[in-house]
Amino acid sequence: MPLKLSLAALEKGPVRLSGSLTPEELDFDPHDPLIRAGGPLAYDLRAELIGPEILVRGSVRMPLACECARCLRPFASALDFPEYTLLVPLEGEEAAPVDGEVVTLTPFLREDSLLALPTHPVCGEACPGLPGQSGVHDDAKAGPGAAGQSASAWSALANLKFD
Repeated sequence: MPLKLSLAALEKGPVRLSGSLTPEELDFDPHDPLIRAGGPLAYDLRAELIGPEILVRGSVRMPLACECARCLRPFASALDFPEYTLLVPLEGEEAAPVDGEVVTLTPFLREDSLLALPTHPVCGEACPGLPGQSGVHDDAKAGPGAAGQSASAWSALANLKFD
């Protein structure tokens, strides 16, 4: 069931929202084969009406099941927003859709969760990558000039001369 908030209840004072949304309820699809939802998104939020906006604060957490972009090993991670803040406008161009007296917060949680996903999940900073593969990590260990490779893709710019 989507996370919905009653405007009538908000007009009486702050509202506490706690519970969880399954990946299906959240419509969580990262479009990345290396990242999957590892469980439901748990939330503990407090919403209050501030003028023409709803201020939502609290914590949001969702476990992730990932594969390392370097070595392809599975590892667990999490989206963790211990101090989550959301401002939902009720007026103007970016106003949240209101159905009767109810605002659905699920799309906002989905968007914030998807934007927080890592672009290249890595099991650890020291991950060496796949064994026997030469690549950026092996070249960086060998040092500049090793096997005809430069220290970085940008080092060739240092040799340019502008007269």
